[in-house]
Amino acid sequence: LLDYRLGKQDGLEVLRELKNRDVALPVIFLTGQGDEEVAVQAMKAGAADYLPKSKLSAPSLGAAVRYALTLHKKEEAVRVARRALQASEQRFRALVENSSDVIGMVDAEANILYISPSVQRLMGLTPEQLVNTCLFGHVHPRDLAWLRRAFEALLQSPGVPMPAEYRMRHQDGSWRAVESTVVNRLQDAAVSAVVINQRDVTERRALQEQLLHSQKMDAVGQLAGGVAHDFNNLLMVITSYAELLSQSICDTNGKAQSQAQEILKAARRAAGLTHQLLAFSRKQVMSPRILDLNTVLADIGRMLPRLIGEDIQVAIKPAVSLWTVKADPLQIE
Repeated sequence: LLDYRLGKQDGLEVLRELKNRDVALPVIFLTGQGDEEVAVQAMKAGAADYLPKSKLSAPSLGAAVRYALTLHKKEEAVRVARRALQASEQRFRALVENSSDVIGMVDAEANILYISPSVQRLMGLTPEQLVNTCLFGHVHPRDLAWLRRAFEALLQSPGVPMPAEYRMRHQDGSWRAVESTVVNRLQDAAVSAVVINQRDVTERRALQEQLLHSQKMDAVGQLAGGVAHDFNNLLMVITSYAELLSQSICDTNGKAQSQAQEILKAARRAAGLTHQLLAFSRKQVMSPRILDLNTVLADIGRMLPRLIGEDIQVAIKPAVSLWTVKADPLQIE
């Protein structure tokens, strides 16, 4: 029960201070002669009821107290619900604004209504720059046609999550691979939007491509190793017969002897090529020996142009008076 006249401070000031401090206390305001203006100000300031002192009685006071307590219970329920709603909104905002994923809301025409701050990492643009723009305007042209069809189908299936992968343009002009889940919540009164959860998977896609390339290269290496082994066995037969042929040819027949030597040279060069293939496929057993690195580089220099393509030039500059090393030549190659 709060009187209007309190000496240095009137009841209205006390009532306003109680409300400013969020003191959950039902107040019945008392006025001296039933001043209507003071009563109206008291009700605006948050009083549950007011009573003029001239008409104060046990029944009127009892009725006012019961009414004030009933009103207080209703207001307390509203305050509890409001605090719960505020806490829920704060948790939602904390989750959305600190998430690495991009969470957005668009209307039925795919115009962006809301997008979380993490979009700046994905697209290099702030939410303020993206709101009220069309989502399709940021999608790669090659992904646009099917994405529009998928969006139209989504509008016909409320509440059904739809996965989608497409590319979005970054402010620097690059394209980012996006993995998203889209749900139509247009008919939900609390949302009234299409909700999109996007995740940047550009680096993951690049790693997957590298893995596939590595697996392909491993398969090529295994194939090269298998072929090189078989080819090396054939070359051993060719080399052996060429050596026997060279030994059996009479020294006086210089032309035949020269031809046999050319067969041997070609077979040995081919054997060297198979050894290099085995080295690249890591199928060759290590056998270190004393090497001149300049010689090893000169040998591998004949094979490198076929490996790296015509758009790259290779220049080998051997050092003068280079020390020898003990190493496996295939490992050096």
